[in-house]
Amino acid sequence: MNFLTYFKEKAKKFERIIGIGLSNDIEITENIIQIAKKIVKSTKNEVLLVGDHSTIDVIKKKKQKLNKNIKFIASSEPANFLAHQLFQEHSLDAIIRGGLSSSEFIKKIKNFGKYEKINRLALLETNTGKQFFFAGVGIDEINNFEQKFELMQNSIVFLNKIGITPKIGILSGGRNSDLGRDSWIDENIKSSIRLEEKLIELYPNITIKHYQILIEAAISDNVNLILAPEGIAGNLIYRTLVHLGGGRSYGAIYLKSYNNNKIIIDCSRIAPKFEIEGAFYFALGVQSE
Repeated sequence: MNFLTYFKEKAKKFERIIGIGLSNDIEITENIIQIAKKIVKSTKNEVLLVGDHSTIDVIKKKKQKLNKNIKFIASSEPANFLAHQLFQEHSLDAIIRGGLSSSEFIKKIKNFGKYEKINRLALLETNTGKQFFFAGVGIDEINNFEQKFELMQNSIVFLNKIGITPKIGILSGGRNSDLGRDSWIDENIKSSIRLEEKLIELYPNITIKHYQILIEAAISDNVNLILAPEGIAGNLIYRTLVHLGGGRSYGAIYLKSYNNNKIIIDCSRIAPKFEIEGAFYFALGVQSE
């Protein structure tokens, strides 16, 4: 299934306000502005471009002709502004990290959302055009069984909410036949087997399979939700696919906030245009009607 197309069609139904952070790198900010123009032209939504005062000053000097549904906001703390407007003022329907620092953005999300941990679900695409949701893109997100179990439960809730039937592939640090080669690998494989068994017990109507280390088999089987073996491996899978393997990323949704009706989309602060555009459609496509 092409999830991005699904989100694009849904985005046309809404009139929402989306906030996105701008980078001090003017080239990246120009990319964000170009995509924002495209979004408001093809939908009825409004975009707030939030950056620090120096960034906004540079952009305003260029005197770009903008759609009335695009507005610039100057703030000494753009990440704080976006989180405050989403969580406390309720003036934004979704926020996108855009060009802001990941550590600063996550810190504000945790503070305003009162989350001890965050978990994100990325929308990725292989170089052959197969799209899937990928869980475990953060280096510190799924480093024990409890975190994996919580992430999968949140992911299942998310997919059900947006009308997609999950088909789940669980990855681990080796094949089952590799048990005994290394104590860490043993624990990782056993944890994934245990997770498979527990999820099958809880969700008997969902297809769930432990693919061991064979991510290519999960893709071949058209799995739409893949769980990484652990956070570092997940981050490397994402980077290898997107930056070396000709694949694409369309952003990652913060699941805990989504399940609390707060839509937050992450993307790389050096994201290419297709990732920025994907993040916008991701944010709009998961809105409640």
